[in-house]
Amino acid sequence: MPRRSNDFQRIVYLIQEHLVQGGTVTESAMLVDSSTGREREVDILIAGEILGLSRRVMVGVECRDHKRPQGVEWVEQAHAKREHLPLDVLILASSSGFTKAARIKAQHHNITLWEPTRPDEDASREIVGTLNSLWAKVLTHNPADITLRLTLESPDGSVVETTDHPGPLPDEVVDIHGAALGSLRASIVGGALSSQESRALDSVPTGPLTLRIDIEDFYVLRASDGARIEAFIRLTADSGTLYRLRELHATVPAEMLVAEVPIEHRSLDGKPYSYAHANLRGREVTILVIEPPGQPPHVSLTTRGMRGG
Repeated sequence: MPRRSNDFQRIVYLIQEHLVQGGTVTESAMLVDSSTGREREVDILIAGEILGLSRRVMVGVECRDHKRPQGVEWVEQAHAKREHLPLDVLILASSSGFTKAARIKAQHHNITLWEPTRPDEDASREIVGTLNSLWAKVLTHNPADITLRLTLESPDGSVVETTDHPGPLPDEVVDIHGAALGSLRASIVGGALSSQESRALDSVPTGPLTLRIDIEDFYVLRASDGARIEAFIRLTADSGTLYRLRELHATVPAEMLVAEVPIEHRSLDGKPYSYAHANLRGREVTILVIEPPGQPPHVSLTTRGMRGG
C-alpha cells in the first residue's frame, strides 16, 4: 500500500473490508481517467455485483484526516475528479466532519458524506464504548541482524552451501530472467516471520528471543496470480551468474513487545468501532475493533514500518 495512506483512511478501509459482502475492497486503487488516459488514485474502491445489473458497481471513497471540517472546495474537487472516472457512487469521508456549505454542495452533486460520530451509548457491546484501552503484542526485528544459511543450485546442477560468514550475502532475490522478486531479509524472511507471529503471539514470552526460519522447498508466490516462481540469487552483486535458491535457513534476533494502548470509540455510517494506534520502536501498530449490533466483535491488528531498530 502506498504511504499516501493515512490512519483515518486505514480505519475506513478495514471497516469496509470486514463488512462488505460479495464484493472487493481495495485501498489506494488506480483507475483510468477517461479524459487523459492516465491512472488516478482512489483512496478506497468498493466493487461488487448488484442483483438486476449486468455489470459491477464501482464505489469510490475519498478520505481526509484534517483538524478542521472540510469545505466546499474538497467537494467540488472530488466531483470534478469523479466525472472522468468509472465510478457509480462517490463517498467523501472526513475525520473532522464537514461545513454546512459542503453538505449542501455534496447533496447537489449526489455525493455521500461520512464522518465519525459517537456510538450509541445505549447498545450493549463487549468492547466498543466499554473498554478504555487494549494491549498490543508485536514481534520486532531488524532485517540487518538476520543471518542466513542457503542451499543453492549452480547452473551446472551442482549443489552449493553458503552462509553469511565471513561476509553478508547479497540481499536481492530475482527470477530466472534476473527480474527482482524482493529483498531476501526484509520481504521474504519478514513475511515468514509475520505468518509465524500471527500463529504464536499468545505462546511467545515477552522480551528478547531468537527465532529460526527453515524453508526446505523455496519459491516465491507471484502477487498477480499466486503462481510459484523459482527464486535465484547472485553470490556477488556484480556477478551475472544466477544460483537457484533451494533451501533457506535464517536465524533472527527479535524481541516481543507488549504495550497498553488507549482506544477511541466512534461510529461511521452507523457502524460502531474502536480504534487504537501506537508506535512501538518504529513499528506502527493499528488495532481496529468492529462490533455491529447483535454481532461478536471483530478485532484487526495491522503493523507497518521498520520491524525493530
